[in-house]
Amino acid sequence: MAIESGQLTVTTSAQVVYTADDDGAWLQIHNDAVTGDIFLGPAGVTASTGFHLDAKEEMGWMHIKAYDVIYAITDSGTVALSWLAVT
Repeated sequence: MAIESGQLTVTTSAQVVYTADDDGAWLQIHNDAVTGDIFLGPAGVTASTGFHLDAKEEMGWMHIKAYDVIYAITDSGTVALSWLAVT
């Protein structure tokens, strides 16, 4: 078992948050912003279709299957995001 973590600045263009390896992973994501929302989903995610995380909100642990990719986008400006994965 390994633990990984990271941060990124989310913009209005969808970007990769995390890609699971061949064993999959357990993933938790936190919206670090004081203000500003993020939206999570597959490639092509938008502010209309994504899983919504308000500022300072975190998503509970979710299991990502092998090679799945999670993307994030914001509807305006930039928003900081942190993630933690257990593989």
